[in-house]
Amino acid sequence: MGHLNRIKHEIWLISKAEMSATIASIVDFGLSIGLTEAKFLPYIWANLIGVVSGGITNCIINYRFVFKNTKRNKRSVALRYFMIWSISLVLNGGGTDLVTYLIGENYFIMIKCIISLFVALLWNYPGQRRFVFSYRNAQTAGSDSPSGKEADQDSRQPDTIREESGNDQKGKAPCPPESSSAPASPDKTGKRL
Repeated sequence: MGHLNRIKHEIWLISKAEMSATIASIVDFGLSIGLTEAKFLPYIWANLIGVVSGGITNCIINYRFVFKNTKRNKRSVALRYFMIWSISLVLNGGGTDLVTYLIGENYFIMIKCIISLFVALLWNYPGQRRFVFSYRNAQTAGSDSPSGKEADQDSRQPDTIREESGNDQKGKAPCPPESSSAPASPDKTGKRL
């Protein structure tokens, strides 16, 4: 049953990431095509403005809604996203410009769609999932405490699954161990638990 839940979760996560990418693509393509077709800018500059705007849109949506349980601060996410996005910019912008130059400006929109699809599937999602928005363990992995060992084992699980499965227990009292031979310890009021 655990594997089925992981598969469902991963499908849901990819779906949310693709929804975010679709919104970012609308911004990207809207600006790129709009600025090119309106003859405000040549396709090279219009494409650059579209890619930058789409990247910013995607990062914000992913941080707030898609990979929200990473426990990374905004600065860390922004720096990591910039690293992945910079390569994406080169792949998207450079690939689109190069192929458009080789094939012809009449095919700009089709070329941009094909290049964007390949970059999204082969670079953007894997980079964001495993690097930008990867789960940040709040505890030190080298701790001698049992929780440190659990955290070390926990770090081998897929990133966001670990945190979201922990969110299912929010608002509920933690369950005591099923069998415990240790005497109950008193709480702050002196009552035995």
